Amino acid sequence: MNRIYLLAFLNILVMPLNAYAAEFHQFEIISGRIQRTPARCLNNNCISQKAKLFGTFIAEITGNSISFSNIHVSSTPNLSFNLPANPNVSGNGTTNNFDFRFDENWLIASGIVDSRAFDGPLEKYSFVAKKITISNYQEFEQNDFFSVRRDSRKCPAPQCGGYYVKKVNDQKSQCADGQFKDECYVSFINYEKIGLNNIQFQQSILLQGEIQPAPLAIPDDGDLQNTNPLSEQIGIFIAKAAYRPTSRKKPNGVFVGLQDNGIRCATAPCFSTDQYILNHDEIRMISDYNLEETGASKKLLEQAYSTIAKGGVVIASGINMEYESVAGAGINFVADQFYMPIRLLPRYQQSCPKGYEFSNGTCKTPIGCNYPKLELWVYGGTSPDNATKENNIAKSCVSSCIIDFDDGLPPLGGLDGPGKCSLYIK
Repeated sequence: MNRIYLLAFLNILVMPLNAYAAEFHQFEIISGRIQRTPARCLNNNCISQKAKLFGTFIAEITGNSISFSNIHVSSTPNLSFNLPANPNVSGNGTTNNFDFRFDENWLIASGIVDSRAFDGPLEKYSFVAKKITISNYQEFEQNDFFSVRRDSRKCPAPQCGGYYVKKVNDQKSQCADGQFKDECYVSFINYEKIGLNNIQFQQSILLQGEIQPAPLAIPDDGDLQNTNPLSEQIGIFIAKAAYRPTSRKKPNGVFVGLQDNGIRCATAPCFSTDQYILNHDEIRMISDYNLEETGASKKLLEQAYSTIAKGGVVIASGINMEYESVAGAGINFVADQFYMPIRLLPRYQQSCPKGYEFSNGTCKTPIGCNYPKLELWVYGGTSPDNATKENNIAKSCVSSCIIDFDDGLPPLGGLDGPGKCSLYIK
């Protein structure tokens, strides 16, 4: 009997410890809103501002208490709202109040930040956030990144009209001729490894890949066989990944890759983000990052924060800034530009004219003619009646279909279906 009472007593002691153990979870706001009302207005006619909330954060939940870290929450339109790290702790003239419900996967919350005692605003906010896990951890190769800009010089191709490429974070780049220069001229960029035919861009983009020697004449079909003895003087670029800027800001900082490393902390700062220095075998740990100074749209910011939170890598340019926090100094990366991948759309999203099929980033005919070129099939025989597939002489790609030689004689061929024309000769 005494043993039973002892076990029951121990269970009473143990249960609260288990029930109030701290849980750390990362969340993404699925739906959120904020209303801001000024403390003082003309004629007491205060007009509230409203905005939508989005972003990610880490929550430490211990029983009925909650605190936040790694906060990347913004609003659109931008009301400069800051989600409090301790939403139920008041101080410095501000009253905070926060209620929440957590049911394993969802955090439903509402709160108030009242700063009217010192003429600040009253902010009421609420959100529904979904727990996310690092399910798509991305292995990241941080070398061979180049910035790319168009060559605007006016002279015959391929000596002009190509591109200038420059290794980011390096003063010099090794060009196709073996020399190290500020930037290298390439006459052609091959995107086949990422399934694209070409990329149209106005601003400088980022490419991951390598410079190779190339022939002076680059054929339309992308055949890169080195056939010209002068090819060592001019290079081409073989791309294996492509990234576009998310705003018009010019990048002026260090180029890095940002990735969540899975570290979770009870106090701030928490060094939960790995920072890959592009083109250098160096990885730093930082406690925070800010992408909002780039001027990117809400949609792109959401994509970037979600990518990092789920284990992916976002490439950005910016600087590290040290700041003081509860448990010491932290490092905040402030970006002036960040980049999103340029990828091939799934095939079901591609639309090609009749007679063409989508292949390697472009629309092609069955024999490989890139749209809008046509297939030209040349047959022996004066008409389809006496010409068969067995006496096909040649086939090629042409810009227009041969209809008539304008010699007064009946035409020897013509359009023979979508994307195809035929020519019959004796």
